[in-house]
Amino acid sequence: MEAQQLGPYVLGKRLGRGGMGAVYEAKHQKTGEYVAVKVLASHLADDLGLKERFEAEIQTLKPLRCPGIVQLIAYGEDEGQPYFAMELVEGQSLERLIRGGRTFSAEEVIGFSIEIARSLKVAHDHGIIHRDLKPANLLIPDDADGAHAGVKLADFGIAKLFGAASQTAHGSIVGTAEYMAPEQAAGKPLDARADLYTLGLVMFTMIAGKPPFRGSQLTEIITKQLRETPPRVSSFHHNIPKELDTLIDELLAKDPVKRPASALAVGRRLTAIQDALAARESSLENGCVDGAPSLIIQGQADSAAVTNHDRSSSLTEVLPKKNAPQASSSSVDLLAETREGTHRGSAAEENNGLDATTELPKVPCESTHATGEHGP
Repeated sequence: MEAQQLGPYVLGKRLGRGGMGAVYEAKHQKTGEYVAVKVLASHLADDLGLKERFEAEIQTLKPLRCPGIVQLIAYGEDEGQPYFAMELVEGQSLERLIRGGRTFSAEEVIGFSIEIARSLKVAHDHGIIHRDLKPANLLIPDDADGAHAGVKLADFGIAKLFGAASQTAHGSIVGTAEYMAPEQAAGKPLDARADLYTLGLVMFTMIAGKPPFRGSQLTEIITKQLRETPPRVSSFHHNIPKELDTLIDELLAKDPVKRPASALAVGRRLTAIQDALAARESSLENGCVDGAPSLIIQGQADSAAVTNHDRSSSLTEVLPKKNAPQASSSSVDLLAETREGTHRGSAAEENNGLDATTELPKVPCESTHATGEHGP
């Protein structure tokens, strides 16, 4: 891209690029704040379909004011070039860590998954399905503290509102084959449980070091997603808690009805497993070796709690926050290949005109217990 500045942002090094555009590190000319700026490739700026998808990502991110989701800071258009600025997270994608040979303990997998479930609940409560949850779209900050890493969910480029008209033809497939729910692979309508299936795939990959379904051809992988029963993850790692093995197996059910009802239900079960493991470790440290305590898992949340379809796009309303320690590639496998850090912009006039930048207000995040009403 020729331009070195978009709105108030001076572009720096390119962090990543894909078929639709690129992401750059950038600095706000007045405040000095560093952000990640995503731009639509200049030669595609006149493509109405792609421009609509780009703008849809902005609309999707607006209400998601949650520390576990990469935050939208500002957006605008400069001489016909649409762009938006996001927080810059200093870290690596989960995919890069896995490819680098990083192994994860059961405690880490559980901790990361609780954070991801919290972020998914925020999205689902706003009627938004991510549709491309995968290790490449989960960012781990450099200052991560073990299982409390502050995982950030990124790239809502192909996210969709429940029941909204799709920007892809009916029956077409959008997403990443290795991390795709069967109903998505079949081109069927989706609900929040598609994201829960892919959360199961992410958890499986963290333990096994690879996704359950692989192949040399796209059609081969899709066929496996549709028809093949996944192996139990315990066949790759014999020491994982059986309750975690069971939960992952349930998340990978081909029939969405047989999966946990919601991200809240998943988070609560993970928290129960986490608490039981901590109790077992404490017992062992205290010399109590009569056996591990049983893991008593509460029943799944009512499926009616899956979403509340709050589609508010207000930039000034303080939205209810979920307790989400903190993770885009899909439309452009980008953000995830990069670094990114946390912030939201200052309030500015909202204006639908072009050649202007709209900055979002800073919104403080509230904390709630993982198993509370606004968990997971």
